[in-house]
Amino acid sequence: MRKLLGLADPPAPYGVLVVDDSAVMRQMISRLIEKDPKLWVMGTASNGQEALEQLKVMRPDLVTMDIEMPVLDGLSALSRLMVESPMPVIMLSSYTDEGASPAIAALSNGAADFFHKDSLFQYPANAQMEEEFLLRCHAAIESKPFWKTLDQEDLANHEMKVLLEFMTGCLASENTIHEELNQALRQLNGFYCSLIKQGNTFILTDCRGELLTRFGQVSQNFIGQKLEINLPAEVMSQHMEHLNRTWNGEDCVSYDTEWRKYHFTTVARPVRVSGIVKEIIVVTFEVTERKRMEEKIKFLLNHDQLTGLPNQNQLMTEMDRMKAKYGRFAVLFFNFDHFKQIKDSMGHENGDSLLQLMARRLKRFTSEDTTIIRAGSDEFICLMGGASFDMIERNAERLLGAIRQPIMLDGLEIQMTSSFGISQYPDNHTNIEHLIRYAHMAMNIAKSEGGNQIQFYEARFQEEIHRKMEIERRLRKAIDREEFYLNYQPVFNGIDRTIKGVECLIRWQSPELGRVSPAEFIPIAEETGMIHAIGEWVMLEACRANKRWQDDGLMKIPVAVNLSTQQFNDGKIIERIENILKETGLDPKYLVVEITESMTMNKHHALMMLKNLKRLGVSIAIDDFGTGYSSLSYLSELPIDKLKVDQSFVKKMDTHGVNASIVHTIITMAENLKLEVIAEGVETEAEFGLLLRYGCNTMQGYLLGRPMEAAQIAEQLKLSKPTKKMRIQ
Repeated sequence: MRKLLGLADPPAPYGVLVVDDSAVMRQMISRLIEKDPKLWVMGTASNGQEALEQLKVMRPDLVTMDIEMPVLDGLSALSRLMVESPMPVIMLSSYTDEGASPAIAALSNGAADFFHKDSLFQYPANAQMEEEFLLRCHAAIESKPFWKTLDQEDLANHEMKVLLEFMTGCLASENTIHEELNQALRQLNGFYCSLIKQGNTFILTDCRGELLTRFGQVSQNFIGQKLEINLPAEVMSQHMEHLNRTWNGEDCVSYDTEWRKYHFTTVARPVRVSGIVKEIIVVTFEVTERKRMEEKIKFLLNHDQLTGLPNQNQLMTEMDRMKAKYGRFAVLFFNFDHFKQIKDSMGHENGDSLLQLMARRLKRFTSEDTTIIRAGSDEFICLMGGASFDMIERNAERLLGAIRQPIMLDGLEIQMTSSFGISQYPDNHTNIEHLIRYAHMAMNIAKSEGGNQIQFYEARFQEEIHRKMEIERRLRKAIDREEFYLNYQPVFNGIDRTIKGVECLIRWQSPELGRVSPAEFIPIAEETGMIHAIGEWVMLEACRANKRWQDDGLMKIPVAVNLSTQQFNDGKIIERIENILKETGLDPKYLVVEITESMTMNKHHALMMLKNLKRLGVSIAIDDFGTGYSSLSYLSELPIDKLKVDQSFVKKMDTHGVNASIVHTIITMAENLKLEVIAEGVETEAEFGLLLRYGCNTMQGYLLGRPMEAAQIAEQLKLSKPTKKMRIQ
């Protein structure tokens, strides 16, 4: 077939088509690709249209495609390619960063990966970056692309075989090709030949069909030739067994063959004269598209639609494979910390784009002994075969580090973290379902301890999971049983140390469980949706308490109430707050609604919600500022009143110069934006003095006042007069 189709043997296993509008860049990419002994450049194109034309007669294993090109740009060409001729594609660009819209669009349209040219082609050459690019080329080839659509195949397997048997039957009986059969050969990309056998050799006595024409050949060149001269040895060996069976008298022999990624279906029939086989009639059709369709279906059944990673259908198969091959393996169950809040804030589409970008990073870690599977939403399972404890820990840290790297998504820098839970076969259990459950347990423990860490499974986790279930069960009745109460942490004027506001903090005293920390029950409330009812209760009680203080003639101060992400994204929260203000009679200017930075990531939604809150007359504060994703310039576009500097920056700022610089910068910039700054977590006189010197006069923390009950706050308000003047150095 090598000679029959006029094709030479490839110089390397995997062929690449290089598409770029710059001749210089095509040459640079080609030189880099051919540094890899397993890759060769089988063609180049200067734009997307030219590439699509070449793909009609060429089947590369990989396409590298520039995004910005004339005639037909890379994204448009990619969309058409994935419908007409799906294959692995790596997009290249000089102007597109990781999280930019064109890069997201490329992944969404089926690209296996993308790479920034400036990173790839540096001066002097960056050997590490070049190696990474070539590795990602192999990863793309081996993983195959994700196909977005399923086209209907023209003929099913059975129909094809029936048609071929009918055609060869006609040929064998008539010993001629009718015009109808010629037409079928043209329509179905077919090939007909007749063979006789001399000794152990088959000779071509006739040869014609569209398959020859397609590759620029004419039948006269092959008539009278030995079949083995025109077929490579590996293809000839596939045919010989079946042709001999036909020559030996089998009435109809059908079989499939494959060569250089082309797939063929063949039917052979004997032609008898006086009962003796004198000739064989063979009809072959190229069925590559049908085979590709089968691969598409198999891929879709076993891969996640959004990320292209293997899905749970492959989980058990992969675990069985690793058990058989390595004898031991690890299950790493992980997800992204606070992903639901981030997705709620950014919007569904941006959340999906974030998952695609993260999946792209994760694919770099896959290999023969490492498989990463998307288990659902933002949950993933990594299977690691044959690894020791130290190697598992080291590889998990590498995964964690890759996830931590900031992502730029449509101009917004996002820094993700993840929590990993790890179980091991056979050390922790030999039952596969138990291993997955144990890894999930360990992940939840890592998350409950702050996230952004790795946790191996331990037997004690069973007790901790039982406690979590017990907390959830008791939490559902806590409001009705009046087990919640509020504490209030004073917010002070740093100049005279008088109270100028309070922040309400929920507490839970359970008759069965005792005092339960908010760090334990708030995450459970968020997971179960109970946070809506609990949050509404907190807002109502805080407003009632503040109105009571005012009705008692005490100094009027604002009370700050935190909103959860779920509440902020609830379409009815504005109405609920308005109703609470009406019910309690509290003037809206004495209510401060606190939100976190992550809630502002979906700018359109955040603007709408914050403007509606401002219409109620309440103040708005950004809590824990500096730990999220926003910048002061971004916040300047939002209708907010206050910034609360996270206590992690305030803590030890007198001995940590970086913390002091961050706090000073935030205070200065917030002052320019006419925002009030509140420093959280002030615990020492040194921190207090530095904050005053930097111009921050509003603070809260244990140095000034611990959380108190409502009655204690009332007593403080009665005594709230300037008691101590501070001289600022």
